[in-house]
Amino acid sequence: MRAILQPVGRFTTFLQFDKLANMMTKCNNLREEIVELQMLRDNGITKLDDKHEYEIQQRKREKRKIDEKIGNTPPKRLSFNSLRTHESNVAPKTEKDIRDYTGFRNLTEMEKELCVSLQMAPQKYLGAKMCLIRNNLSRDLGISGGGSKSELSTLEKMRITEYLRSAGYIALAT
Repeated sequence: MRAILQPVGRFTTFLQFDKLANMMTKCNNLREEIVELQMLRDNGITKLDDKHEYEIQQRKREKRKIDEKIGNTPPKRLSFNSLRTHESNVAPKTEKDIRDYTGFRNLTEMEKELCVSLQMAPQKYLGAKMCLIRNNLSRDLGISGGGSKSELSTLEKMRITEYLRSAGYIALAT
């Protein structure tokens, strides 16, 4: 900052120049802090306590991006599989087991029974339901290529589609 202000410094005393340079540096620092706080507010951070956690997560994201560029880890692709959590891979055996899974409260009684009979986690079922309804809608509206891919076995897809038709989510095939 002092180098930028040097031409002005020729016309002032050393103390005035020193005071001006310090004030300009302080102003620039405050301006940068305001920009940073506005960015945090735009990202949903409203408390300074949350700022530390946000910065840690940001460093992790930056490190992951660097690792992906270098080739240390394969890039993550957003697909139906990446939306699943580790609990989706472990099949629940009974309704009691299903109660511990994410998404349990979003299911109707019939859907709970369907998940138990298919030994499918509620979160996986909800994702499959969304994909099947979207595929059916895009087919009915005549949109080509509008479908979503889901990794379901033929039996799972057939049973879920049958339930969705009986519940009125999708129209009967004509």
